[in-house]
Amino acid sequence: MIPIITSVQLGKLKMSHSDLKELIDNLLVNVKTRLDHIEKNKTITAACLLDPRVKDTCFSDSVNRTMAVNNLNRELENIHYKNNNLSSSLIFLNKNYKKLQ
Repeated sequence: MIPIITSVQLGKLKMSHSDLKELIDNLLVNVKTRLDHIEKNKTITAACLLDPRVKDTCFSDSVNRTMAVNNLNRELENIHYKNNNLSSSLIFLNKNYKKLQ
């Protein structure tokens, strides 16, 4: 989604026919109005960053790209922290269970 929007915003979709020029102008206005916030959506930005075809090349704004990378790193750290806590808890429970037997 983000690569398509960025391509449209950067004018990479070029048309020569005058009737299509108006269509493209209207599309650009509507993309800007309706989808300007898309680079701030954590789920969509994470999906783009994790997609090996896209990675971080599709962002139109370097601030949004940096925020997306930081959000993804924070999420991965949270998952790692939760997994470590769960493993430690299971080991503790297992040791205590063996003492009771």
